[in-house]
Amino acid sequence: MVTHLAGDGVKLLQWHREKAGTVEHVPDEIKNALAGGPRPSQHFAVNAAWFKLALLAYNIASAIKGLGFAPEERTARCKKYRRLLVHLSGRMRRCQCKLRLRFRASKAAIARVQKV
Repeated sequence: MVTHLAGDGVKLLQWHREKAGTVEHVPDEIKNALAGGPRPSQHFAVNAAWFKLALLAYNIASAIKGLGFAPEERTARCKKYRRLLVHLSGRMRRCQCKLRLRFRASKAAIARVQKV
């Protein structure tokens, strides 16, 4: 392994070995969970825009997971993320020029949504 960093090479090798097997999670999540794999068109520009939207969705989901979730929930895949945050039942109504959202979920789920 070649690097420009000064210091002990043992730490670098140890970091590289710990990282093994974790690099493939991001492309797998983008291609399978966010529909970044199947190409919608024959045109390159359309496919590039489609993939950029999938990357944008992944980055937004990662930011929300990092800022609003508990440490044990931050490694959640998109399917669990949708179950934890997006697929919550509730009722939205307007009363006296105020928009109110009433959830029908556990207190932990409501606290997670408020944190996000």
